[in-house]
Amino acid sequence: MPATEIGRPVRVASISFANGKTLEDIVAVVDGEGARGADLVALPETWLGQGDSPEVIDGPTIAAMSSLAATHRTWIVCPIDRIDGERRLNSSVVIDRSGNVKAVYNKVYPYWSEFDLDPVVEPGDMPLVVETDFGRLGIATCFDVNFPGV
Repeated sequence: MPATEIGRPVRVASISFANGKTLEDIVAVVDGEGARGADLVALPETWLGQGDSPEVIDGPTIAAMSSLAATHRTWIVCPIDRIDGERRLNSSVVIDRSGNVKAVYNKVYPYWSEFDLDPVVEPGDMPLVVETDFGRLGIATCFDVNFPGV
């Protein structure tokens, strides 16, 4: 079991893969080697793609990752193409060791191609820092790092 002492070494698994993977494919990766002993698992930006089917926060992707976070007692950052009412967002969902959604970061500076989607991806409000059991975790998504305010 991971220690709860703040300031200790932290094991991070940053998982990357070719486009075209399904939710089931990535669940298998995270459930296998990905989460084994990791304090934090980070998945790539909108890894299921940005197409015609943005999903809600309590959809199948976050449900699957929440289950894995609880099973492996790890934090997971799971980006999704999200719909929230009328708004479409490029969101990074932060899930804690119990499988609960701890925070949601919405990309502040969508990339040009995200304005070509229907509906377009709307900008988020502000950067996000999450308190975890191993310290503070700052969240930013891709293009956001080009802007000093983020």
